[in-house]
Order: sequence, then C-alpha cells, then structure tokens
Amino acid sequence: MSGHVYTPGAVWLALLLMQNAEGWRFALLMVAIITGLLISLVRAIKGKHESAGDKQN
Repeated sequence: MSGHVYTPGAVWLALLLMQNAEGWRFALLMVAIITGLLISLVRAIKGKHESAGDKQN
C-alpha cells in the first residue's frame, strides 16, 4: 500500500525534474521537510497513545 502513497510524489518529482534541471534541489528539500514532519507527527501520535496507555494501567 505504501507504494500507492509515494507514487504521486514520484510522478510530481519526475515532472519537476523534466521542467527545471535546478528544481531537484528544491524538490529534495521539500521531501526532506515533509518526511521530517511526518516522522515527528507519527512520534507525537505514538507518544500520546503510550501516555494514555500508561494512565489506564
């Protein structure tokens, strides 16, 4: 399922690369930022669930 999630990003990146050779720097930067935000969000959600579990126990 993860393949379907990343496919649009790959297509967008390919189009950007074809349109602007220098665009790859911006694209990589955006990918890095988005990845970092997603990781932070997942960690925050897991932390909340773990805290809730500790309170219940």
